[in-house]
Amino acid sequence: MTFLHFGLLLAFVPIIAAPIILHLLTLHKLRTIELSTYRFLFDGEVRSRRRVQFEDMLLAVLRTLFLLFIVMALARPAVSKWGALFGGMDSGRDDVLLIDASASMSITTDGRSAMQQAKQAASSIVENLPSQDRVTVIRVASRPGEICSRFASNPDAIRESIDQLEAGAARANWFAALLHTFQSDRLANPRIYVISDMQQTGWRELKTGETAGLIPTDTEVFVINVGSSKPIENQGIIAGVPDDQHVLAGLPVTLQPRVINFSTVESVEVPISVFAGDEEVARKTITVEPGKAAEAEVIYTPEQSGIQRLRYEIPDDRFAGDNVFRFTLSATSEVNVVLVNGHPSSDPLEDRGLFLRSALSVDEDQVRSLHLKEVRQSRLNAEHLGEADVVILADCGALSATAHERLRKFVADGGGLLILPGEQVDPGEYNRALLAANSSTESYLLAVRLRAATGSAGQTAAFDRFGGVDFAHPVFSVFRDPDEHYLAGTRAYRRYELALAKSAKNTWTLARFADGSPLIVAGRFGKGRVLLSAVPFDASWSNLPLQPEFVPLVLRMAAYVKRRPEVNVAAVIPAEGIAEISVDESWESANGSVLSESHGATPLEFEHDNGRIVAAFDNTIEAAFYGVTVSGGSTGEPKEQTLAFAVNTAADESHFDAVTQGQLSEMLPAVNLTMIDASPEAQQRHGQVGAKRELWRTLIFLALAVISVELLIATPSGSAMHAVLPARFSLTQLFNGKPKATAPTRRRNAAGFGSPLNEKFTHTTRP
Repeated sequence: MTFLHFGLLLAFVPIIAAPIILHLLTLHKLRTIELSTYRFLFDGEVRSRRRVQFEDMLLAVLRTLFLLFIVMALARPAVSKWGALFGGMDSGRDDVLLIDASASMSITTDGRSAMQQAKQAASSIVENLPSQDRVTVIRVASRPGEICSRFASNPDAIRESIDQLEAGAARANWFAALLHTFQSDRLANPRIYVISDMQQTGWRELKTGETAGLIPTDTEVFVINVGSSKPIENQGIIAGVPDDQHVLAGLPVTLQPRVINFSTVESVEVPISVFAGDEEVARKTITVEPGKAAEAEVIYTPEQSGIQRLRYEIPDDRFAGDNVFRFTLSATSEVNVVLVNGHPSSDPLEDRGLFLRSALSVDEDQVRSLHLKEVRQSRLNAEHLGEADVVILADCGALSATAHERLRKFVADGGGLLILPGEQVDPGEYNRALLAANSSTESYLLAVRLRAATGSAGQTAAFDRFGGVDFAHPVFSVFRDPDEHYLAGTRAYRRYELALAKSAKNTWTLARFADGSPLIVAGRFGKGRVLLSAVPFDASWSNLPLQPEFVPLVLRMAAYVKRRPEVNVAAVIPAEGIAEISVDESWESANGSVLSESHGATPLEFEHDNGRIVAAFDNTIEAAFYGVTVSGGSTGEPKEQTLAFAVNTAADESHFDAVTQGQLSEMLPAVNLTMIDASPEAQQRHGQVGAKRELWRTLIFLALAVISVELLIATPSGSAMHAVLPARFSLTQLFNGKPKATAPTRRRNAAGFGSPLNEKFTHTTRP
């Protein structure tokens, strides 16, 4: 307890003793002569005398308390709920404030966020620290960051640094924060203040990792919980980025926003809106069971080329951070496709490029970005490959060794290749010259071997059906709807046997026949992608070109293998993760910047690394879209490109289970741990952390109560004594034979106190 006017308390202390002093001064002892003849009357008189003495003493105490309460009220005493934070602090120490800046700290309770509560608590601690202390403030998220280090205890300067703190998009990592704090011996007799909402996900590493020796033994650690104690019913979007962020303008893309319901009580209907820029392009409503996740499916077609900034939104709740999920798509405006026809013919049914040419040349807006060039296999040269983003080999069985080598280099440099073998292909030649490595030090183009074809072309009586299809892959994702039974009517009359190597690391199966043998396999080679089909895309070996799925399948295969852009960045970067911006080495040089809504433009520093020019950006604290501008190239051929990426709230932040004091004690067994409840609910009852509650109103009330009791005791006592006390007789009247009952007399002083003149039968002798 402290007094705002301590001087008044000292000045008025003598007044408090006045009632007791006056009481003692008014006591008189008279000489009495006891007459044994009337001894039987004395017993009642003794009992009455004791009661009167008790009442006098009680009145003195009550009047003393009345004055005490009045004097203390004038001195304005104040008490604080948070005395444990500020009491008994010796000076000259290192005080470290670890302030939680994770996304969950943005949750509001009664109009105030946990981050605001934390900053107010931190400011109050700094104001109450001894002036000789050195203060360090650390922002705790996925990576710890020092706001000020070993600052002399200047409350104004430190408070200004604390006020600039904001909750980010990442989760807290308390193990990393404590490791950073004690990474050196620079701290002298440290005292640690942990200010957090105590979300369990932030303490994960301390639960599973080795914490022995992390904090010096007996270090004072104050854990201040500013999180709300109210349960939080929350729904959040945790995923939904397409597998391939590089798409063709006009080509449909399957979007799959995933929502989780963190309620353990009831199912919820969650409407999901899909926005492209500021325009809502789709809306779906899904039912999510308690404690589970559900996925919606939305088909989106980018109508224009360039960067598409998309986001999912669900209705707001107490935690707004996971109600929005952002990502980007890069819609390509121009893709150059070279169709190498291995068997051109004047007979359309014999021409191996007929159906492919038709699929790639549909005169619709959705394929306006495709530019098709058809060449004979004998005329394929380096110039064609230099201009191509995608090369399709349609039953090419007469390619030269030089052409095979050029195709391998084309893929290794980032080009896309579709291999569709037919009757003209020699499986052994393909295995040796194209698919296999041409030396022991090179990897396979595809870890697969072509074996002899089986079945009869044109014989429709015997056929193989399509079996398992990887509908999660970008090539087949548009055919995911189980009610439509896409590709179910496709039949293959003749096909190659594809044998995958057991140790195939860069090759995998996308579609199979009903007997489980591969139909379409995919792989990576260098910077490029390859697709290989067991059947050619003409009507002689299968009815696939006659199916309605054929055109979108060919378009999606071309979009999947197409050359990656020369400048690239991931569509989504984890909160406080590193965005890597890579530029093709053909640019020769590069420079650029990242533009964020809160920090403006940040320059990038590019370095050459493994055939690319790479820059890193790590200031991804805010959940938002970030723009990237890159320029460079040679003097004669300057280049410039604009990109974008998104940062979202960490998925872990949607879980709100809090760590308990018992769990903290297990994780930090060697420290002197004090846990303080500074939740919004506690601060509503006791005031803000550091605030003091004045008691003068309570003291005035007590003073009035005391004086009321004093009046109840003192006022009726004089009249009541006639009935209570035994009668007193005048000795003169007794001698005269006429006894008369009289009440005991009391002397009253100026202060209102009285004492009995004689509480026994007395006789004053006359001379």
